[in-house]
Amino acid sequence: MKRKIITYLLIFFIVSALGAALAASYIGNTTSTLSRLIILHQIGDVRQNLVMSIQTVQSELYTVHTNLGHKLDLITEHVSKLEKAAQKCSTCHHAPLIADQIEEVQSKIVDYRDALNIYITASAASPKINKLKIAAAAIGNQLLVRTEEISVKAGRKLEFMTRDAMQKVRRAWMFLLATMILTFVLGIVVAVKLATSITKPINTLVNATRMIASGDLGFMVLYRDKTELGELASHFNIMSRSLKNSYTKLEEEIGERKQTEVALKKSEAFLNTIFDSIHDPFCIIDSEYRIIRANESYALMKKKRLSELIGKTCYEALQRGKGVCDDCIVLNTFASGNPCAKEKGEFNFDGVKKWSAIFTYPIVDSDGKVSYVIEYTHDITERKRAEEALRESEERYALAARGANDGLWDWDLRHNKVHFSYRWKSMLGFGENDISNNPEEWFSRVHADDRGEVEAKVCATSAAGIRISSRVPHHAQGWYLSLGD
Repeated sequence: MKRKIITYLLIFFIVSALGAALAASYIGNTTSTLSRLIILHQIGDVRQNLVMSIQTVQSELYTVHTNLGHKLDLITEHVSKLEKAAQKCSTCHHAPLIADQIEEVQSKIVDYRDALNIYITASAASPKINKLKIAAAAIGNQLLVRTEEISVKAGRKLEFMTRDAMQKVRRAWMFLLATMILTFVLGIVVAVKLATSITKPINTLVNATRMIASGDLGFMVLYRDKTELGELASHFNIMSRSLKNSYTKLEEEIGERKQTEVALKKSEAFLNTIFDSIHDPFCIIDSEYRIIRANESYALMKKKRLSELIGKTCYEALQRGKGVCDDCIVLNTFASGNPCAKEKGEFNFDGVKKWSAIFTYPIVDSDGKVSYVIEYTHDITERKRAEEALRESEERYALAARGANDGLWDWDLRHNKVHFSYRWKSMLGFGENDISNNPEEWFSRVHADDRGEVEAKVCATSAAGIRISSRVPHHAQGWYLSLGD
């Protein structure tokens, strides 16, 4: 079939291309002829202007020094135009005979100009003025007769060439029409041949597909051909058998899928139960910051209904804002892909401050991109209150230490750090930041007679504790007694 199509189309294209090439050649010749005619018509206009210029000069010459005459300057101006028109004629390419005639005309124009100059420069009272005028007019008449003869001959030749060009145009038009008709007829023949070769097997295949569509899986095509359509029919039969087998397997898979869907619904119900059983506030947010899932505890914490949260962005539903909050840890988790946490304190309607610890965890898709973030909130109010109470106790202890007259030091043996009170440092003549918490700060200031005993007691320390007494230097060149339990 492919070979048939290529053969038919090749014949069609060869005939069409041949006709187009001949038509293009014919049109090219005709166009060249028409271009020549246009140039000749333009030359004819130049000749006509030359004749009119001569006639104008002759008219001015006959009426000079009369009531109908003009100024002599006009004659000079028209003679200048006459020379320019003659020069235009000499710029074109002409046959030798025509070129000689043009040179003759140009020579007479020079004679005519000289005669007019002599006439114009002569005195009006001169006795020769009439003879000069008659001589100039005679040259002008000869020039006018000669240019009119050339113009008439050229006009006849131009008319003959125009008729010949129009005949060529008509022949070109007939040739183009014949080429178009031949191409159209040949196109119809090719189309009929191709349609007959293609539509018959296609109709057979279309009927077969209709049988398949009606449910007759496994339907076979009886068309046999050595072309591509015959191969297509063979492949269609293979496809029909494969389709029947696949349909049987599909029915089996559908049964299995239904069982899987039932199991999936049970699993989803189980996950929903787990989700709702979480008592701490819990929600899931997508990459566009929409809340897609939340439990009742989360809605209760936000004092909203679930319907007011699900499907809405967190900043619209909770903050009534137009963008994500600056300190949003959900944003940080989407950006970094890592879990984040922060603590947040808010006052309730009773004026009591409630503390919450907020944790975010990423849910990553198969491409490793964070698609969802889980936000989990835990109430840490009691812990915060305990921390606040401890901080207040430590502040009271610090105030008591500052108010006492004795200097206090506290040695953390587990971390090997010593805390010196402000009073202890000031008693030794130091400021708050002059002494670090390194134990050597204390050992270096123990009296030399006491240091060995003190170090021995520290090395022998047990869980029961020890009692240490030593002397440390006073800033006034004295010594203090340092006691430790």
